[in-house]
Amino acid sequence: MRRLVVLLVLVVSQTAACGGSDGGATGRSVKTVDGLVAWIATHREHVGLVVKNAEGKTIVALNPDALFPLASTRKVLILGALAAAVDAGREKPDAPVSLPDIDHWFVGLDGGAHDRAMDDLRRRDRVVGETVTLADVAWAMTRFSSNAAADYLLDRVGGSGATSAFAAAAGMVAQEPLFPIAAEFSMWSAEPDRWLEMSPVERVVAAEQLVSHTQSWPRPGSIDRVGELARASVRGTPAEWAELMSRLQRGTVLGREGLTFARAALNWPLELNPGRFAEFGTKGGSLPGVITEASFVKATHGSPVALALFFRDLPADVESTLSGSRTQQALIIRVAEDDAFRRRLRARLNR
Repeated sequence: MRRLVVLLVLVVSQTAACGGSDGGATGRSVKTVDGLVAWIATHREHVGLVVKNAEGKTIVALNPDALFPLASTRKVLILGALAAAVDAGREKPDAPVSLPDIDHWFVGLDGGAHDRAMDDLRRRDRVVGETVTLADVAWAMTRFSSNAAADYLLDRVGGSGATSAFAAAAGMVAQEPLFPIAAEFSMWSAEPDRWLEMSPVERVVAAEQLVSHTQSWPRPGSIDRVGELARASVRGTPAEWAELMSRLQRGTVLGREGLTFARAALNWPLELNPGRFAEFGTKGGSLPGVITEASFVKATHGSPVALALFFRDLPADVESTLSGSRTQQALIIRVAEDDAFRRRLRARLNR
């Protein structure tokens, strides 16, 4: 059994390895892309994978319609709702945002993500006085996965209703509604049994009630049963998420201004890999037992693809290895750059 005290991370899971006598061998086996594919093929119940080609056709599908916890990947829906508001003229990317307004949502349980985001904005001279732009907040949420930035933006765009409206416009019918991460963590700490018994809609109501009565967010205390709580977090299907990323890639969701705004935030890997990719829009996340990635990629040498790769109920040693090695991200790049690998992946996983 594992007990995580205080530190819960939606960005990078800090779960320690605690496998059995053969756990290390399992963990080591997923350090390479080929090893990870072999593990997926023999542990299919843990994985959801959908890959779409340049035309939006599904070419790889494993558990496409199963519900998986999304962790921080869910923040793409907040970005989408914000981009829709940009399209409608209700928001401007260069609108000033007060840093104290963002800090209101900070509960400190993000593994340092928010601090790294603020350090990055200061390093790039994006902070003027005590303000940044709305586009900078979207960058902090997407590039660094700041939970405080995500909750601020969720509140700003209109909460669960706005993100559900964007999801519906993108054709997502199985997607569960969003609520503030700060409220979720507070409920995990204070009333875990009640939280687990609630339906997704009831959790939205409870979270919004908590927000309306909270002047400042205290740091949650000890959180037990975190694996069970993580499994009950906001869920979506690989099929719908791959379709969303494909539509963002092909420009068939959002208007011109909103699409430009959303892509600017999602394409943050281009700064880290100059010249290797024409586009690389992505958002990942993790919780104990959960690792998620949703991406659209156009490699300089390769065909455009969009995909969702979700893991759930991961053995601790596998989770620890993937969190450290990022092999799942290497798999995504291999899919984008290697057509022959993509065909082999399809032959091995499709049924």
